[in-house]
Amino acid sequence: MTLSDENPALRMPEPRPDKTPVKANAYRHARQANTQLLPMFPYDGPGDIVPACTSIRAGGQSGKRGYFLHTNAVDEVMVSFGANGRVRTGDVIVGPKTHGVGGSGAAEFFALNVVTQRQLEEDEQLEAVAFACEACSQEVFKLAFSAFTTEDHGGFFPPLPSNAGAAQAAAEFNASEANRTCKACGHVNDPFPIAMWGWDRYLRSTSVAEDARRALEEMIGK
Repeated sequence: MTLSDENPALRMPEPRPDKTPVKANAYRHARQANTQLLPMFPYDGPGDIVPACTSIRAGGQSGKRGYFLHTNAVDEVMVSFGANGRVRTGDVIVGPKTHGVGGSGAAEFFALNVVTQRQLEEDEQLEAVAFACEACSQEVFKLAFSAFTTEDHGGFFPPLPSNAGAAQAAAEFNASEANRTCKACGHVNDPFPIAMWGWDRYLRSTSVAEDARRALEEMIGK
């Protein structure tokens, strides 16, 4: 007899009929990913558990990865599926709600991680991306956005709010020297290397996919 047999409240409910259990291989998924934090499953609505794949090679001759602060309303669990940097292969990390992401060093490193969060079922789910001064570490620019997802999106697959928000934050940070100038020390920070993260490519691919689906529906309707 298990604990769930003794206490039905501990029993995991059966999956919803419209959300069939599926599986994915993190290594295969990373090989064909077009962005960092790419959802591995088609479920990202209220209450859904959303694992997302990240893979990176940076530092040394591979180039600057960039660094930002991410604030999330929900916990994120990161599992390392292979790395040779500060994060060790097999590490499982639950960080604070506000945590640093990225960073580069003199030595080249690689990492393949899966970051998982559970979407809120209701209420406001805010996230924020902020960039700190390279010279004095004071906050230079910050963008807050809603990461709450809804299943009422007309059958299409909108981008993950975390990626859309991060892409917008980086684009606005890079848009002008004024946005990259530290008010505390006057240092003009370098533009954030958006291409290294792939968010803009992910958004373009999402836009093409949605336009293509609409075109197909219009053709069927003729």
